[in-house]
Amino acid sequence: MPPLSPLNRSRRTDRGDQATKHDLAIAIDDTVGSFANIDLAPVADVVLTSTTKSFSGYADVMGGSAVLVPGSPAYAALAPAFAAHHRNEVAPADAAHLLANSADYLARTAVLNRNAAAVVAYLSRRAAEAGSPVTRVLYPTTDAQTRANVDAFLRRPAADDEAGAPGYGCLLSLDLASHAAAVAFHDTLPFHGGPHLGAHRSLKLPFNATVYGKDPAEAAYHAAYGLLPEQVRISVGLEDEAELVEAVAEAVAAAERALAAEGAAPKTE
Repeated sequence: MPPLSPLNRSRRTDRGDQATKHDLAIAIDDTVGSFANIDLAPVADVVLTSTTKSFSGYADVMGGSAVLVPGSPAYAALAPAFAAHHRNEVAPADAAHLLANSADYLARTAVLNRNAAAVVAYLSRRAAEAGSPVTRVLYPTTDAQTRANVDAFLRRPAADDEAGAPGYGCLLSLDLASHAAAVAFHDTLPFHGGPHLGAHRSLKLPFNATVYGKDPAEAAYHAAYGLLPEQVRISVGLEDEAELVEAVAEAVAAAERALAAEGAAPKTE
């Protein structure tokens, strides 16, 4: 690949990144936020997306995309390199299926945003209660700095846009007060289990325990800065908003009972 052309320093110096200093291209994956919600073109040279997730939306086909940003100062070097070396190996049937699934991408995005916001609002209220089994909710709207970071890149909706105002996506996590409470919450929640996101059905996953739980030393290291094993990740789907909140409320009630049982259990030496 030929060397990149000098970057437009006025474009990035206000963010203080090292890519400008060292003349590196920036590739950003927008899958979790989804490009129906966020626009990273102002700061990326390449925008990567797993089209398997929200873009497809039905968990029945896989794909991915890499968009070279035309206004990027790296475009002049990247475009011919991609033209020379990229091999499109997407099966025609998969491409056709992705295209068909994406027909309601914007409409689905609006539902995913709304459902996630409703679940987060309920869990945040519960987390604010004394003695709640929910100790923290992780979503862009629950942390001021995270929200500011995301808000800076929310896309501007068109007047006739099916998705309406952009939102914060389908993915959220919550911390539970104890292992027993986390198990009770997870096992009561009537969602399918799995690491996917952006599907039409809501999904659950004890992500930290799954990824970091095999090695106790590794789990302790990550827990020390907040990646707790008592955390459950939820990817909301397209179900009825009220039914989703009700399902989560029942899982919180189960976690509450588990936490109370722990407190009532006799202590052993």
